[in-house]
Amino acid sequence: NKEAERAVKTIKNLLKKAADPYLALLTYRATPLNGYSPAELLMGRRLCTTVPTLRSLLKPFLPKQIVAQKEMERRIKDAERYNSRHRATVLSKLTPGQGVWIKDQGTSGAVITSHSTPRSYIVEGPHGSIRRNRRHLVAIEPSTEQQVQQSPEEPTQQSLPELSPTSRTRFGRRVVKPDRLNL
Repeated sequence: NKEAERAVKTIKNLLKKAADPYLALLTYRATPLNGYSPAELLMGRRLCTTVPTLRSLLKPFLPKQIVAQKEMERRIKDAERYNSRHRATVLSKLTPGQGVWIKDQGTSGAVITSHSTPRSYIVEGPHGSIRRNRRHLVAIEPSTEQQVQQSPEEPTQQSLPELSPTSRTRFGRRVVKPDRLNL
């Protein structure tokens, strides 16, 4: 709301100081703020004011395309900055039949198809088919065939480490039990 109050304050000061209020409003509207003035964007050409200008600059042209292009570039840069600052990542697409973990239900399911809305999928879960956004689905690696369990070999004397009466702390210092306790 401060921007609106500031705009009202600017216009009031402009009208107080100007001898001709219409000429003051004309020059205010013809002043470019970020490349083009509001009047240029509305009418498609510069306005003829008391400031001398070339006749070629008063001919109509369409700045909307240029302004729209610059606005689009600015939005893309802003989005890139926001995403890099907030660790936003692009999640991979899921294929039909792929196994997924449904975060909010805490169960697994399978993707049936992608939904028409962006980043949404129809998932078959234990309670029926549901639609979920990609951020609520975690792709599960396809289960491989059960590997044949090899019988564990009995450890030999060579593979066992030597047991010593001393142990080490997590900082690497040796802990030696005192002899006096005969432990």
